[in-house]
Amino acid sequence: MSRIITNIFAALIEKMLRTTPKVNKIYILIKSKDEEAALHRLTSEIVESKLFKYLEEMHGESYKLFIQNKLVPVVGNIYEPNLGMDIITTQQIAQEIDLIVNSAAITTFDERYDLALDANVNGPRRLMIFAKKCNKLKLLMHYSTAYANGEREGMILEKPFTMGESITKEKITSVSPFINFPSLYADNEIDLVSKLKNNVNNNGLEQLMKDLGVERYFHFIQIIYY
Repeated sequence: MSRIITNIFAALIEKMLRTTPKVNKIYILIKSKDEEAALHRLTSEIVESKLFKYLEEMHGESYKLFIQNKLVPVVGNIYEPNLGMDIITTQQIAQEIDLIVNSAAITTFDERYDLALDANVNGPRRLMIFAKKCNKLKLLMHYSTAYANGEREGMILEKPFTMGESITKEKITSVSPFINFPSLYADNEIDLVSKLKNNVNNNGLEQLMKDLGVERYFHFIQIIYY
């Protein structure tokens, strides 16, 4: 996670523990080599955050036990099937949880296009596949940066898009409905990346993917500059 995303996520967990102390468990998927490393990241990046000072004062001497009972670090990786979890862990969590919050994403604007697609498109897709296994699930919440809402202002309500639509396309076509704005299909972009990677050696792959990200960005917003 980026530092900004980590801070937002820590704030969310702190508020959940403070306002709904009867919550059973919060499983936190953490990319790490083993359980010890996952626990270290949970402690250093979230639990020891200044955001948790008030919560610590509330519980006093029982604070550590409270945290241990509520927060469960899980070794995993959103880049992998089953989110990188082993079969037993996958089944256990799927049987228990009723809420999923996704904050895993690449937020840098100059990232390699293949890595950005894998994290920001395939990651949520793998998460939704896992969510279908969760019989008690009531809500899957996904949050992103402010840039996801473009230049829209005021209260922004959720609106489902059909495949190929985007906020930029919505804005442009509302002003000039006859403009032919390119549709964005994630699977097409993934196929494009796959074909290019098969035709280039590893030495030039990183730069190619960075250049591709810039090219696809301008491809989908070029209409703004006409």
